[in-house]
Amino acid sequence: MTTGSLLEVAHATKTFDVSPPWLARVLGRRQRVLLHAVDDVSFGIRRGETLGLVGESGCGKSTVARLIVGLYRLSSGAITYDVRLAYCGACASTASYAFITA
Repeated sequence: MTTGSLLEVAHATKTFDVSPPWLARVLGRRQRVLLHAVDDVSFGIRRGETLGLVGESGCGKSTVARLIVGLYRLSSGAITYDVRLAYCGACASTASYAFITA
């Protein structure tokens, strides 16, 4: 994390499972279908800075915003707020948030 960062997003990835239900997949002999909405996004925002996230429709801007505010869980990567509170996709099975020290 860079010095003075208010928000740091490191290698954020979000994958959604958009497969039919398990029984329908088994009976129809279909594979799981995964949608890679966000793949390896990294940026930092220091105090006093403003960031504009710009891109085409459907490129993952809203998904990144939802990851930052905690509406979605990361598939992998980490989001750190003000060096005190962090969300780690790899830690999602044990805890949503982990406190870290500077």
